[in-house]
Amino acid sequence: MASMLFKDCSLQRQLGEEVRIQAHRRVLLESESSLELLQGILVYLAWYQYHFLPETQQIVQLAQLCVALVHNLGLDQNPDNAKRKVDLGPDETESYRRSTRTTDQLRALLGTFCTASWIATKFRTRCAMPHTRYIERARQILVSNSEYPTDHLISFFVQTNELSRRICNTFAYDDLDHTEIRDEFVSTVTVQAFSRELNDLKRSLLPELQQNLALELEFHLIETLIAEIALHHDFWETSPTALGQRHRMLRNLSLSCKSLIDKVIKCPEQEVWYLTFYTYTKICRALSCLSNSAIFMMEQQSGGNATTLLGNPMVVERVVHLSSLGKELQQKFSGQAIFISPSHDQIDLMTMFSGMVGAVVATYEAYLKESSSGLYEAPRPITYGAENSMQSGTSSIENDAGVCVSQDADIVPDVFGDVVWSGVLDELAFST
Repeated sequence: MASMLFKDCSLQRQLGEEVRIQAHRRVLLESESSLELLQGILVYLAWYQYHFLPETQQIVQLAQLCVALVHNLGLDQNPDNAKRKVDLGPDETESYRRSTRTTDQLRALLGTFCTASWIATKFRTRCAMPHTRYIERARQILVSNSEYPTDHLISFFVQTNELSRRICNTFAYDDLDHTEIRDEFVSTVTVQAFSRELNDLKRSLLPELQQNLALELEFHLIETLIAEIALHHDFWETSPTALGQRHRMLRNLSLSCKSLIDKVIKCPEQEVWYLTFYTYTKICRALSCLSNSAIFMMEQQSGGNATTLLGNPMVVERVVHLSSLGKELQQKFSGQAIFISPSHDQIDLMTMFSGMVGAVVATYEAYLKESSSGLYEAPRPITYGAENSMQSGTSSIENDAGVCVSQDADIVPDVFGDVVWSGVLDELAFST
């Protein structure tokens, strides 16, 4: 009820607060560990956007609480591992830890891994629950003993999250100063290897999951994680060949972000209410990557006063589409607010999120206008066709964009978000 009572935000937030208090009391004060409690917190986290308030948000703590419950229940331990004799915890010899796992226990374990992975991706941290051989084994057991169609969906989520965690760990997105990948050749080879894995995963999809929105967004997220290295200097040399490869990856990054946002824009109206918290974080990430791509393109060439063709704000917007897509996205969510019971003291999710997107677009347009000495005019919303995706390689983009990839520029910005977007995109906060 706390998750799905979305058309009365006051009552929903009241119930959500009670869930949060009960979870903390039962786990921290009463030392309760139960599968039912773990399942409840996982559901609560999946639609956490409905309970989000900047001053009281605790999503990281709640995710870590799920991980702690998994450890306390022994769900992450292989029950068949009778060879382990040393360093056993005080209750690790209990009989229930050696019993065969039920499908509900497997789902809770795999759901906790996916939740921890999504939270780690959002906050750029190491995952609180690493992928282990037993987690992979649990995934295989659940698929072979599936009871519901969603069991296969869980399996693919585990695989996509395992891949996304390897990508983030390999490129050290949580600590770029200590990445071990430092040149064009290694960057390119690594990107190609991850791209092949992703394409293999797409090809393995079951027919009934081919059009699943959540999985499509997950694939686009992985594409953005792979191509994000184009935004960071640490992975590139200054040679012309490195710059050309970097521009191609930047193009792939923009295409993936636009495809992700467009999928959300085109999803049926009734499905908007059931988008998970993790979908909202993917949207925020796509907006952030597009804004970083825009400032990347707007930078001047090193060693001169001339700018590249992509330094033209109108061309940048025709490539990035952040203004037009953002306005369509804002309209998509604000249009749902009329179905929500008004609350005088609390803003509803749809209004809050559409306002956040509007703030992003306004800041982006102000940046382009300032960069072009006031000559930039914001375009009217256009519809971006998402038929082209990275799965087919590189879909076509405006001709204006393709001619300047060989320009020799020391284009900097790794951090458009650090100053401008952090307060807007880090959390689903709304400000006026």
